[in-house]
Amino acid sequence: MVTGARNQEPLVTFRRSVVLLAVGLLIALFGPVAQAAENGSATVGTQTEAWYVTTTSESCSTTALDCSLLPPPDYPKNTLHVGVSGGTPTAATYIELDLFSANIPLGAIFTKGTLTLPVDMAPSDGTLRQDMAKLRVCQVTDFFSAAEASPQKPPETDCKAASANATYSAKPAPTFHVDLKPFLAGWAQGDPAALAIMPAPKAVKDSETWHVAFFGKDYGAGQQEDVPVSMENGDPKSITAKLSYKSDEPDIPPPPPPPEIGIAPPLAPSPPPVSPIDTTLPEFGGDAPAPKVEPPPETAKPAPQPVAAPEFITVGYKYPIAWIMPLLLLIGFAMTGHSLTRSLERPGGSLA
Repeated sequence: MVTGARNQEPLVTFRRSVVLLAVGLLIALFGPVAQAAENGSATVGTQTEAWYVTTTSESCSTTALDCSLLPPPDYPKNTLHVGVSGGTPTAATYIELDLFSANIPLGAIFTKGTLTLPVDMAPSDGTLRQDMAKLRVCQVTDFFSAAEASPQKPPETDCKAASANATYSAKPAPTFHVDLKPFLAGWAQGDPAALAIMPAPKAVKDSETWHVAFFGKDYGAGQQEDVPVSMENGDPKSITAKLSYKSDEPDIPPPPPPPEIGIAPPLAPSPPPVSPIDTTLPEFGGDAPAPKVEPPPETAKPAPQPVAAPEFITVGYKYPIAWIMPLLLLIGFAMTGHSLTRSLERPGGSLA
């Protein structure tokens, strides 16, 4: 019995190899089709970042003060800020998402999205009472370029068209999250993926005071090596947005096969010429022969024209039997596996 089991070990190994090969063929045949039908998602960063000193911009717009001569606030470079003091907005941040670097398919439609705003908790970067902050995000309708502590007028926004409030989370690290669903319809119609992060109207109404700093995409670049970046909650993380999308391209059926070229039938042979009919009657008693009746002249028949090649229009799939090919493959794999797994012993117990 032991010898018989040892003799069957190569057969078992061969059966396993055949099963693995069959599974691999099925994955190779049907795997790409299943993957093409899945929706996708992408995480994008910011393309343009800017923040404005809103209290200074308001005073500059109402007076003849040259705001370009005012010293900027003492905040580190490559940081972004939003703040309010006694109900007066002091800073606002404007960002544009970098959708072109995400390799999103052309014609895709966004289904959902989340904006993540990690808070800069470095002691010298200006964050104050971030857990009390109330942030509002609105759609930006005006062009803007990169700027830090700009005293100029901020870009135009349209909070009525699209806006959302940010939600604060202290763990695992202080972070604000924003649901981007109100903005996706406008982006699909051509609006820029640009957002303004400002103090919410409730913070102004309640005369709140707080300040939130965010990491810029180039945070820490260009600093001196002997001045380390001090962080209390891990490494710096820039602003990102995770977007889910689905393809809007219609299913295009495979092109129909080219029309078959018809062959014109050969020309029919012309009929042989008809000889005149001899109408001479035999002579009976010397009667005069009857006059010959000449046949009417034949009219010229037009030569048959060559038949044009017929055009064929195929409606539907020309070879519907091809749809059952995967089923035939599965049946073939099953029959092959069954033939390989049958016992090689005869009823008497001896091997064949």
